[in-house]
Amino acid sequence: MMSDSGTETGLSRRSALTAAGVGLILAACDKAGPDGDKNAAKALGTALGRPEPYGFDPHSAEQEKTVREALGLSAFKPDFITLVRVYSDGAWQFGANHAAIAAAADPVAQAIAILAKTVRPGNGRRKFRDFGPDSNANDKENFHKRAKVEPLGQVDFDDFESFGFGSRHEIFVHYDSPRVTLQEGNLISFSPYLNDGKPAAPNDSFFVRTVDTGGRLKGPLIAIRNYFAKVDTGGKILPRDAAVDKATLALNLHFTLPGKLPMPMILDPTTGNGMGGEP
Repeated sequence: MMSDSGTETGLSRRSALTAAGVGLILAACDKAGPDGDKNAAKALGTALGRPEPYGFDPHSAEQEKTVREALGLSAFKPDFITLVRVYSDGAWQFGANHAAIAAAADPVAQAIAILAKTVRPGNGRRKFRDFGPDSNANDKENFHKRAKVEPLGQVDFDDFESFGFGSRHEIFVHYDSPRVTLQEGNLISFSPYLNDGKPAAPNDSFFVRTVDTGGRLKGPLIAIRNYFAKVDTGGKILPRDAAVDKATLALNLHFTLPGKLPMPMILDPTTGNGMGGEP
């Protein structure tokens, strides 16, 4: 894959060995506390197989239908889409760039078109801010400006800071390398523990699938539907109230790097439906 500087780097085994030194977990959020490896141990133990669901199984079409019908939705229509590009800008690191935008009538086509625009002539990559509303680009996009986050008006982030949701979203994660592979049925998982070792909320509303990009992107793309809902103690599905609900989840993104011995990797952005996130 190409780095943001236009240099061919690849998602290398060297990166994988670095990640293996921290238990195959790429913690892309806050510092882990003394008990933070609880989540690492959970994820590491399930890296080679399909994890036990924590809350709803995010791969289950039947459970997604249950949530949709309980909320009175005939089809999933997100308010926003969140775009995440996962890349390797060198042999010793991974990076993520994410931004949100109001959803169009066809969120999948919208996501693919915007992600395709991150490719520069000459094989470099653009960040989302490079064609955001304040850029000089001719192909601007009206990304959501995070009014509550410093610097004010920031439209994208180079990590998973502010990776929270205040409304129904569809989250598109693009692994920006044709060498990355995914295991169907093990695309994402949720851990009972956050990075600081505290209990995480179970998954009540996230459901994932792979997306056919029609050859427009050079790496795999997944779509995670966030119904912005929760389940009460009686098992009833309720719409999530962002003003009062601060549920935080431990979302794990699964992928595999190539080699004679393929190496499963887990990207671990602790996230949530509250956290004061926008939009």
